Amino acid sequence: MYQELLLKEIRRKIGDKSLNDEIANILNISYDAAHRRTSLKAKFSFEEALKLAKYYQISLNQFITSDRQLVVQKTSAVDKTEDLQSFFQNNLSIFESLPLSDEMTIYYSAKDIPFFYTLSDTLLSRF
Repeated sequence: MYQELLLKEIRRKIGDKSLNDEIANILNISYDAAHRRTSLKAKFSFEEALKLAKYYQISLNQFITSDRQLVVQKTSAVDKTEDLQSFFQNNLSIFESLPLSDEMTIYYSAKDIPFFYTLSDTLLSRF
């Protein structure tokens, strides 16, 4: 099931190019080995799936369909104004790709108190 979803997403990204040729080149395998994977006669290894996802910039999180799964995303440090903009854009894209529901709980965890809590004159910002 997940392999089919990954292949569908790759097909969408490559357009009219040959799927078997693309996969063979990226994974450095034969055309026949690529065909076995695209015809679902053989499964991608975890490493192969990751390599394809990285190459085509596909988030594997989008394939999560169970309400009993956990997605963890680590972000990079915010040192400059540009980093902050990137931080918010990355988080937005993560939230947009999640299958949100009323039963879902999202937790935010940080090493330090988030800087945006210190921008106002509240009790928490004085802490």
